[in-house]
Amino acid sequence: GRGLKGGHITAVSPHGRHLLTRIVANRRGSEPESTVEGEEGSEKDKRMTDKLRVSPGELLSKLREKAPLVQCIQNMVAMDISANAIAAAGASPAMVSSELETPEFITMADAVSVNMGTLTRARLKEITTAVDMAISTKTP
Repeated sequence: GRGLKGGHITAVSPHGRHLLTRIVANRRGSEPESTVEGEEGSEKDKRMTDKLRVSPGELLSKLREKAPLVQCIQNMVAMDISANAIAAAGASPAMVSSELETPEFITMADAVSVNMGTLTRARLKEITTAVDMAISTKTP
């Protein structure tokens, strides 16, 4: 998955998206937002879209300039591919895989990427910790 952006899940499997959306909503004490494909977006969505009208090349240049540190909580299958894709885009992947490392590391990260594949109780706890920390520190 591509992780969180402004507290919203940007790309995960349908089941994982539902699960993470519920986790985020529960942490915020609200119901998850739901949209129907083809439905008009909210005024807030339209304003955000206007802000994002930048060419992909400009976005990539800005990303490479900043070289953000991305905390990656990935499964073993996707770890290499995710790290290579993030590095190729110009960011620095950190493949954090321990619930003990997550709280400290997330305070240093510029972004968090979560992959819901091969979910176990321990991974769910680590992911939940990461999502909680990302929300509290406003880390995308």
